[in-house]
Amino acid sequence: MLYLKEYWLEGFKAGEQFIKQCPYPGNSLEARNWRNGWLEGASQALGLDSPPAFRLQPEANQHDAA
Repeated sequence: MLYLKEYWLEGFKAGEQFIKQCPYPGNSLEARNWRNGWLEGASQALGLDSPPAFRLQPEANQHDAA
């Protein structure tokens, strides 16, 4: 099984090429990560800024709420 970051990267590459067919079922965790990557890749290919909610967040920058 791929790591979630890998699903995102796979979607990102598809988005850069505007390949719309997600290879994962429905609303699965894999499909959601793939689609988020797709949105980022397609936005970048069009020269647009993507919403911060869709950007891949490095694990090291995530903090627990204190």
